[in-house]
Amino acid sequence: MKSPQKSLIAVLAAAVLFAPLGALAKKQELPEISEDGLHKVSKPKNSDVAYVRPGVDFGTYNTVKILEPYIAFRKNWQSDHNSTDRMNRVSDRDMEKMIAKGKELFMTEFKKVLEKKGYPVVDEINSDTLIVRPAIINLDVYAPDPNRTAGIWNKIYTDGAGQATLYIELFDGPSSQILAKAFDHKDGAMEGNSWRMPRTQNSNINDARNAMHDWALALANGLERAKEERTE
Repeated sequence: MKSPQKSLIAVLAAAVLFAPLGALAKKQELPEISEDGLHKVSKPKNSDVAYVRPGVDFGTYNTVKILEPYIAFRKNWQSDHNSTDRMNRVSDRDMEKMIAKGKELFMTEFKKVLEKKGYPVVDEINSDTLIVRPAIINLDVYAPDPNRTAGIWNKIYTDGAGQATLYIELFDGPSSQILAKAFDHKDGAMEGNSWRMPRTQNSNINDARNAMHDWALALANGLERAKEERTE
């Protein structure tokens, strides 16, 4: 049987897929041990930075409780956009709608993917429940389309849909002890789309949905690997 530490790293290496480290210090400036006792993973896969608690076996978790995601745009994103695009201004109400839609997509995709992989998403915490607390920060949508006018009066082209940083924390359900956390940067222009693509509200929603799906699949696959390693 492989060590619990390897199982734990396997989960965290796959648990995070999306977001920027622009607001984070450089990797070499981060402490080896966090203030909550987590140890930095030297070479995490699929994330820029990952911390895990030594000795935790993620293979023991069979259900998942997802806390409401926190979503925050890049500082001054709204004012920056409105100053350059007078015809397609984003109001405070538009911001609220975009954040609400992002939360809806996140919860829907995570529930769909995790349950398909055999990990029920639950409301009540049991002895085998892993708690997931996600936050999407520094969200930067390159071409918002709050009024659904893109493609009707004009077309907007960008290199990718945008970028953001996913910060995710994993907790033991019964004790609420933090087990791991990670950051990762995702930039739409890094996904192989080197050409400029037309953007609409629908395309932005589809890109966001795909990102949520990838995050959920990464976490589910990591949990599966941890279970497989427990039996080896």
